[in-house]
Amino acid sequence: MEDWTLISEVIPSKLYLGSLEAAESAELLERYKIKSVVSIIEVEPKIPGCIKSRKWLCVEDLEDTDLLSQFDSINTFIDKTEKSVLVHCQMGVSRSATLVIAYLIKTGMTFEEAYNHVMKVRPLIAPNNGFIQQLMHYSFKVQPKNKERTQCFLADHWLCPGLDKNDWDVKKKVGFMEQLDSVDFSFGYLLL
Repeated sequence: MEDWTLISEVIPSKLYLGSLEAAESAELLERYKIKSVVSIIEVEPKIPGCIKSRKWLCVEDLEDTDLLSQFDSINTFIDKTEKSVLVHCQMGVSRSATLVIAYLIKTGMTFEEAYNHVMKVRPLIAPNNGFIQQLMHYSFKVQPKNKERTQCFLADHWLCPGLDKNDWDVKKKVGFMEQLDSVDFSFGYLLL
């Protein structure tokens, strides 16, 4: 298996996103000079002794799982570490990608910039719909001035992919997204 499927560099020499296999590999952790690990997985991983600090959240990849309440504590953990940090879940696709996107939003990237950056370095990310909704709310809280931009990005990518932007003006899109703010995404599907 190629390294990029196991571990991806998000912020050079600071923040990495990856899988359980990466987190349990002393060779990979040492190669990338990773000294701290955030694990977001149901079973406590077997982290090698080369890791100086770690944080484990016993969390399932379900749409009704509350990650939003964990964003600030994980962001603080990442900020306080002096060395590189690996954030991982089982595959590095949904839970850990959500935490990394939240961290980038907190550091000043818009939701769109953070999502696109993580997608660029790790093209297999796919946060579940519940996590996307939580990231949306976090973005509104941390960057209220970017609310309309975030709503448009979400409408373009999750609700109406492929829609010609000339067919739907921003006001309609934003109004539609404001209505969606109260939608329960626990089933993971939105029929349009």
